[in-house]
Amino acid sequence: MFSAVSVALTVLIGLVLASVVQWEALRGRSIYRVLLILPYAVPAFISILIFKGLFNQSFGEVNMLLEGLFGISLAGSQTQC
Repeated sequence: MFSAVSVALTVLIGLVLASVVQWEALRGRSIYRVLLILPYAVPAFISILIFKGLFNQSFGEVNMLLEGLFGISLAGSQTQC
């Protein structure tokens, strides 16, 4: 029962918000659209930044772990074509 009510309420709220954002007479529609998409976009962007730091060739945590456990150093092993 909880799942059915939760899904129905979420769909209803989503449809109402989509209708409001498409309303031609609404001032600042683009601001509302940005505010609606931000909760979906920000976590993905933060995840990209975290993985970029983890896999950094010079001082990333993954390279430090590989060097500490196995003695593998990847910082200077990249070849240029």
